[in-house]
Amino acid sequence: MKLMSNKKMNAVRMACLAAAMMAATAAQASIKISAYQEWRKDPSSLAHSAARNYLSTYLQALTVANGTLAHRQQPMLFCVPPTLRLGADNAASLLDGALKANRATPDDDLGIVLVMELTQAFPCKP
Repeated sequence: MKLMSNKKMNAVRMACLAAAMMAATAAQASIKISAYQEWRKDPSSLAHSAARNYLSTYLQALTVANGTLAHRQQPMLFCVPPTLRLGADNAASLLDGALKANRATPDDDLGIVLVMELTQAFPCKP
């Protein structure tokens, strides 16, 4: 995997921090991939619904952080095509893909994996 520049890594850190502050619950600021895997087991469960809400909120926070970077004329973390609206289904597909390709483990932080997958799936053109 190609390493990120310091400027981009700082942007990733800022986005993760902003997303964590906006999306984290008071009881638990870090959600592990293992929790996400449990939530996905029963689509009719309340936990599954909560997971979809969490993913949607997290994506919104990342989008705000990304927009802030653009406003400050700093490199954005990811560049989603204007016709694509990101949602919980997109986030779940990215997370599932990361697990299947062994880019993520159950002990990894969901938010960091999601940022890395968004960066890989939607790279910004220089």
